[in-house]
Amino acid sequence: MRSSAFFSALTLTSFLFHPLFAEEAKDSIEFSRPVLSIFQEGTRVVKGGEHIRHLEGFDDLWILPTGGSIGFQVKKNERLALEVMVAATYYSSLNPNAFPQNYVRNVYISLPRLDASYIFGELAHPFLKVDFGIFNYKYNENSRNLGEYMFRSWAYPGFIQTGNAFGYVGNNSVNLTGLKLSQTLGMFSHEVLVTLETEMTPIYDLNLTYMARINYQNMLKIGGGVQISRALSNFDPPTMTAHYFEVDGISYPFDDKSGGIVGTDYYSRLQEGIREKLNSTTLSAADSVSWDKRCNCEPEGSKSNSLSSADSAQLAKEFASAERALVVIDSVKGLLPANRPKMHDLTAQAIKPVLYFSFDPKYFIGSNVFGPKDLIIYGEAAILGVKNYPVYYKDRMERTPMMVGFNLPAFKLLDVLSLEAEYYPSRLLPAYATTNSGGYQQVPVPYFETGYYPTDWDKDNWKWTVYAERTLVRGVTLSAQAASDHARSWDWASFGKTNWEMYTTPSDWYWAMKLAVKI
Repeated sequence: MRSSAFFSALTLTSFLFHPLFAEEAKDSIEFSRPVLSIFQEGTRVVKGGEHIRHLEGFDDLWILPTGGSIGFQVKKNERLALEVMVAATYYSSLNPNAFPQNYVRNVYISLPRLDASYIFGELAHPFLKVDFGIFNYKYNENSRNLGEYMFRSWAYPGFIQTGNAFGYVGNNSVNLTGLKLSQTLGMFSHEVLVTLETEMTPIYDLNLTYMARINYQNMLKIGGGVQISRALSNFDPPTMTAHYFEVDGISYPFDDKSGGIVGTDYYSRLQEGIREKLNSTTLSAADSVSWDKRCNCEPEGSKSNSLSSADSAQLAKEFASAERALVVIDSVKGLLPANRPKMHDLTAQAIKPVLYFSFDPKYFIGSNVFGPKDLIIYGEAAILGVKNYPVYYKDRMERTPMMVGFNLPAFKLLDVLSLEAEYYPSRLLPAYATTNSGGYQQVPVPYFETGYYPTDWDKDNWKWTVYAERTLVRGVTLSAQAASDHARSWDWASFGKTNWEMYTTPSDWYWAMKLAVKI
C-alpha cells in the first residue's frame, strides 16, 4: 500500500510553505464567532427502482434525517486561516435486511471542513490562494441536484452520485481531501487540485484535476476542466485491474486480480437476458443448443408474440456469439499462463473532461421584477473515461452524461425555482461490482444481474429534478425537491452507501422538504 507515501507527500507540501508562514509567526490568533446549523429533512420515496424491488417495503418509505454542524475560523493573520467544521446526522438505514441496525436510528459524525488556506499577493486581489486539508468544492454554482460530474462520478463503470445517504435536498457539492491552488486573472479564473479518492475503494488513489472558467459580466459563464482519475494507485499492483485478450480479431474479457473470470459472468448473464427477452419458460440446455444451431428462429416453447423475425434472428445471433465466447474463455482458462494469449489491462485509471455553462438574459432585459437567479439557463456535460475498451466500454457516447437546467421566473416570491433534466445513454446497470463482503469495487467492470440485456437499460437514460428554495427570515431556509436521480442509500451489510441507485426510470421518484436554521 502507498498510503504512507501519500501522507508523506502531503506533509512535505506543508513544510514547503513553512518559510512563508515563519515571518508571521508572532501574529496573534483570532477565533471567529462559531456558526451553528441544524436541519430537519423529510423525504418520501414514492416509487423505488425496478431492480431493487426485492427490498421489501422500499416504496412509500419515509426518510427523516436530522443533522447539524458547528463551524468556526481561526486566523493567524490576514493571509493564513484555518476553517473547521464538525457535523453529525441522526438517520436510519433503508436496507431492510436482518441487521438490527436497520431498525433503529443511528448517528453519523463527520469532519466536512479542516481547511488551512494561505493568500499570496495583495489581499484585495490575491495572486494565488492555497487550500490544504478537507474542503468543500463546487464549480457549477447553478446546479441544484444534477451535474457536478467531475467529482461525483467514477469511470469504468460510469457511475454517478447525487445527494448522499443522509439527505438529498441541497447536497449538490463535494468534500475533497488534498490540495487546491486557485488564481483569478480578471474574468478568467482557474484551479489545480491534487486530491485523494475518499469515496470509492480502493481509497487514497490520487486524482489530478485542472478547472478553468471565463466569467463575462456575470451574464455568460463558460467553464470546464479535465481530471486524470486515479493517476497514482494506492495499491501496487493496482487491485482495480481486469484483463482481456484477443483471438481472431475478437476481444474477450478474462480475469481480475483476484482470479475471477469476469467474462464468464458477463456472457452467461447476457444469455439469460436473451432467454427472458424471448419470454420462454421451457428453454432447457438442449433447447439452447438446438436454437444455437438454427440461429434465426425463436426457441421452441417461446411465449413471445411481440418479436419480429428480424428481432428473433438478432437475438439468436447474439446468443450464439455469447456461447462461443464462453467456449473460448473456458479454453484459455485451462491453459497455463505462459501459453495463454497476450493479456491487456483494463484499469480504473481514466481521463474525464467536463464542460459547463450558464447564461443570464437579465443582463439584456434589465427588469427589477425578477429575482437574482431567475431566468438563468445552465448546463453541463462530461465524458466518464475518454479511452474505449472492448466488450464493456466500446462507445464513448454511452459514457457521456449531459444535463440542462432553467431557473423559472419566481418574481422574488422564491429565492430559486429550477427545473433540471439529464440524459445519460449508458446501457449498463446503475450499479458497480462488489466483493462477496460487499461495498468494495475491486475491478473496473460493470455489475450484471441475472438476465442482463443492454437495451433493457435504455429505460434509465433520463433523470429530472424540480427544486424550490425560500428564505423565510434571515438564517432560516425552507427548500423542497422532487426528483428521479442518482441517489443511493445506506447499507449496513457493507457499512456504507449501497452500490445500486434507488431510481431507475423517470417514473421512479421521491419528494423531499428541508428546513435549515443557521445561527
